[in-house]
Amino acid sequence: MYGHVIDDIKILSSTVCCSFLLVKQESNKLAYALAHSAILSTDTNVWLEDLPRDLDDVF
Repeated sequence: MYGHVIDDIKILSSTVCCSFLLVKQESNKLAYALAHSAILSTDTNVWLEDLPRDLDDVF
């Protein structure tokens, strides 16, 4: 299910210096909500300045 994302991360991280850290879900609710929203969405969603309204309460 996430294989394509993991492959992209591996490719991109091999070309730049980066590090990965584990952050508990409770400590990063906005990132979790964005990821969850992306998984459930069938459309391509783009926003330029403001968060989507359904994530305002998480922020």
